[in-house]
Amino acid sequence: MASKVQDNTVKFGTGSGSKYAWSEWFDGGTWVLVKGEDFETEVDTFQTTCLIRARKRGIKIVTKKIGAGKLAVKKVADKR
Repeated sequence: MASKVQDNTVKFGTGSGSKYAWSEWFDGGTWVLVKGEDFETEVDTFQTTCLIRARKRGIKIVTKKIGAGKLAVKKVADKR
């Protein structure tokens, strides 16, 4: 049976509901993402995920693994 709750009980997100801050990370700045803080998968896997997400957003990014568990990400161009 359905139940009514107070408005502040459930948090509704805006946008895609992604657990990652793609808009922030793809803002043109250079971001260093850290495994265990920013993402949980292996660095190689997350690097591929970043490239796929950028392509879906119509932008070009560059990535570079920098040390153990760290990935640098930077937007370099809009593809549109």
